[in-house]
Amino acid sequence: MMVCLDADCVIYFVERNPDWGPTLTARIAAVRAAGDSIAASDLVRTECLTGPLAKGDTALVSDYQTFFADPTLKMLPLTSAVCE
Repeated sequence: MMVCLDADCVIYFVERNPDWGPTLTARIAAVRAAGDSIAASDLVRTECLTGPLAKGDTALVSDYQTFFADPTLKMLPLTSAVCE
């Protein structure tokens, strides 16, 4: 099974949102422990980086770049099939 994360999930996970961060961390760990994969699209990357880039928050940009560079994360190119 592949679990595709939307931007909100990635933002809460990377930014360690106090309400949703722990839940997402546990869920991602459970998915990986079950042998399933985690994916995100290039559009999710764009949505996540928009705020930090606009604010010049280089530390947060770096956190997102680390997340998206994780070799266990499958990045889905933005194609019409992904959009549909």
